[in-house]
Amino acid sequence: MLIDFQAGVFNEMGEAPRFRSAFQEIPVRIMIGDVDLLGVPEEDQSKQSEPSWYPLQIPNLARWGLASVQKAQETGRYVYELGRYGDTGAALLFKRSGADMLIHSTMTDRTVRVSYHTLLKEWKDFAERVRNFVSHTFPEMKQQQGWSDWLTGQEEPVWSQPGGYAEMFPFWQRWFNEYKDAFQHVDAVET
Repeated sequence: MLIDFQAGVFNEMGEAPRFRSAFQEIPVRIMIGDVDLLGVPEEDQSKQSEPSWYPLQIPNLARWGLASVQKAQETGRYVYELGRYGDTGAALLFKRSGADMLIHSTMTDRTVRVSYHTLLKEWKDFAERVRNFVSHTFPEMKQQQGWSDWLTGQEEPVWSQPGGYAEMFPFWQRWFNEYKDAFQHVDAVET
């Protein structure tokens, strides 16, 4: 399993990126087995020679993606909408399945199964790498309300727990209605 970002991607002139904001989109890859969850749709996979990197705001993916995984474990299913406000029109749908988590990407129409503990560990490791990158590159973020606690590594309560944040995605049920057959197939399994 791989959740990673490319902060040092050089442009066509061979120059390192100039980051203007911690929320600048940076290439991200999420792979389970050989399935690229952020790549091209399944019907176009044969046209792609290697897995892709998709630009996302890594603080949001690290923080709220992890919260979505935890919420799915708690409630049985949940969604993380890709992009700042789900503006990509795509999402990762999480569904608990025993000790595993099923993840369906609406972007690629692929579904994977992974051990919940593996998923949780990998997402936490990703979040820690993002914290380190953001704290080093944008130290002023440590003072920003709503992000300072997260950047120091403080565990945040899941939404329904005492002290938890208000639920950010109240319309998540529509994703499961639209993709009701999403979990009928599994393209990759990783334990």
